[in-house]
Amino acid sequence: MKQWVASGGLALAALSLVGCGASTGFDLRFPGRVVFTSRQDGNSEIYLMDTRGVNPTRLTSNSARDFQPKLSPDRSQVVFTSDRDGGDYDLYKMDTRGKSVTQLTNNNKVDADAAWSPDGTQLAFVSDRDGNDEIYLMSADGSNVRRLTNNTAQDQTPTWSPDGTKLAFSSNRDGNYEIYSMNVDGNNQKRLTTSAGTDDFPTWSPSGGTIAFATDRHGKLEVYTINANDGSEPRRLTSNDFDDDSPSYSADGQTIFFDSDRTGNFDIFSMDAVDGASVVRLTDSTESDSAPHSRALLTNRRARR
Repeated sequence: MKQWVASGGLALAALSLVGCGASTGFDLRFPGRVVFTSRQDGNSEIYLMDTRGVNPTRLTSNSARDFQPKLSPDRSQVVFTSDRDGGDYDLYKMDTRGKSVTQLTNNNKVDADAAWSPDGTQLAFVSDRDGNDEIYLMSADGSNVRRLTNNTAQDQTPTWSPDGTKLAFSSNRDGNYEIYSMNVDGNNQKRLTTSAGTDDFPTWSPSGGTIAFATDRHGKLEVYTINANDGSEPRRLTSNDFDDDSPSYSADGQTIFFDSDRTGNFDIFSMDAVDGASVVRLTDSTESDSAPHSRALLTNRRARR
């Protein structure tokens, strides 16, 4: 597995949110939610906050490493990766209060980085159960597992198109990590990016027109977008001497959440999804918070590309 499994995506550490004292629990009346990973107590755990960076709530609490959280489309569940069952990584899900934890995979290989289908009935994920990282699909209860990619390269970080017909993912099958897309049955695999750097962590916009991703083609990691159909129209959203990584769209398409070490360690930020403007720091930690993933109620505004 690439370093995103070994490190939980990035260095992980303590949590202290802007404008917040001790958490009294997440306000479920506020529709916008962001899950992320933090090491407030020395090991990686899953947290939930609203899209303003307030109401932080810790969802997991154990000696294992819990990371790579993803919110279900209805905002009621979180799927995540954990080694709580004895050393190897498996997939679990829980409700957004950290209750009703269910183990979805159970083998002596790595199963990680799951992504919910738009209707919440399926999960795409990465596994090395057949020798190297490939993309798999299963029902949301862990049944009906089937393999979608089959090659000697590393295929990982899957994300769904909003209509549920395609998956985007990263692969080093052409020498370095690039962004690819395929039909949800694994057919019609197509390369979308071509760069000398690493292109990874794709996320599909809610309108379906754009894919955002992280790339180090200029040295440091930056967030880019491309046309989801053919990889054209590359647009650079961040530009600085720090790493900006792990983008995730809000459900209305107006905002991209990402993590960045521009403040000295990794924190979570938001920005305008079209031009990268209006950057807001959502966490303010002495160490690092990473891998944000968001779901929010759609507004009456037309979703942007």
